[in-house]
Amino acid sequence: MRTSNNRAFVNQVVVATLFAIGVSGSVGIGSVWMRHQISVTAEANKAIENHLAEVERLTQQTDTWIAEEQDITALVKRNSEWRLGLMPPQDGQVLRITEDPVALFNAKRNRGLFQDRGPLRSEVGPTVTFSGVSGDSSAIAGAPAGPAIGGIGSAQAFPSLAQGRKQAKDGIPSISFRVAVQP
Repeated sequence: MRTSNNRAFVNQVVVATLFAIGVSGSVGIGSVWMRHQISVTAEANKAIENHLAEVERLTQQTDTWIAEEQDITALVKRNSEWRLGLMPPQDGQVLRITEDPVALFNAKRNRGLFQDRGPLRSEVGPTVTFSGVSGDSSAIAGAPAGPAIGGIGSAQAFPSLAQGRKQAKDGIPSISFRVAVQP
C-alpha cells in the first residue's frame, strides 16, 4: 500500500518561500542603503562645490585688490602719503634681459663650480706629518687625508694619489704614504 506524504512537499514550499522572502528583503535593504549612500555622497559633493565657489570668489576678490594696489595712481598716492620719496626708474637703471632668465642665472651661479684643474700649489699649505694608530703618515695640508683606522688616512679612497710602502717597526706593521696634489 502506498501512502502519500504531503508533508514533505509542504516543507519544501515553506523553505522556498522563506528563502525568497529573505533574498528579496536583503535586496530591498541593499537598495535602501545604496540610495542613502548616494544621498550622502551628493551632499558631500555639494559642500565641496560650495567651498570651491567660495575660494574662487575670495581669489578673484584678492586679485582685484592686488590689481588696485599695483595701479600707478595708487602707488603714487601711497608714495606721497607715506613720504617715501620714491622715483620711477631712469632708462639707465633698467636692464632688459632677452635671454631665458633661468638659464642665465643658473650659468651665473654655476660659473665657478666645474673647473678642469685642481688647486694651485699656492693654495695648498705646507706638508704636515701626523701619526696614526700603527705608524707615521704624512700628507699635504688641504688634501683629503687624515688619520683613520690603522693610520692609513684617506689614501684608501684615492689609491692613485697615494704612494707608500709597508714597513715593520718593532714588530708592528705600519703603512706610510704621501699624498701629492698636482696642479
